[in-house]
Amino acid sequence: MPRHILVAIDLLDSDCWAMLCPEIRDLVKPDTHLHLMHVVPEQKALSPLAQFIPEGFEDAHRAESHKALELLAEDLPKGTDVHFHLRSGNVYVEVLEAAGKLDVDLIVVGSQSPDLKDYLLGPKAARIVRHAECSVLVVRDKGKT
Repeated sequence: MPRHILVAIDLLDSDCWAMLCPEIRDLVKPDTHLHLMHVVPEQKALSPLAQFIPEGFEDAHRAESHKALELLAEDLPKGTDVHFHLRSGNVYVEVLEAAGKLDVDLIVVGSQSPDLKDYLLGPKAARIVRHAECSVLVVRDKGKT
């Protein structure tokens, strides 16, 4: 059983935690160290309009993200050793870098259900699976077809 688990959570996707939480509850044991991580996209990479984003926006977004991670942790079994990580940059790069630094046994990521035309993982999940040096659990959203 994995003892150090990194869960990549997209706080901008309201269904993400609902999809991942049941899987995480099944994985968490008394000696598990759970790392919940959200990557804040770099504003400059998001849009040519990034120059119009007010100063302090990224800091405010980080503070709100940390509060959201704390709320998510309340759904976990009491006594779970939870660590919060907020990073900025490219999602798959940051997840892989954190996994290496934290020496995790397992990375948990979500993936949308494929539609009839596409049976591939999303690009972020696929890159994490391809390049991770540990096991990766990809949780599909069973509620969507």
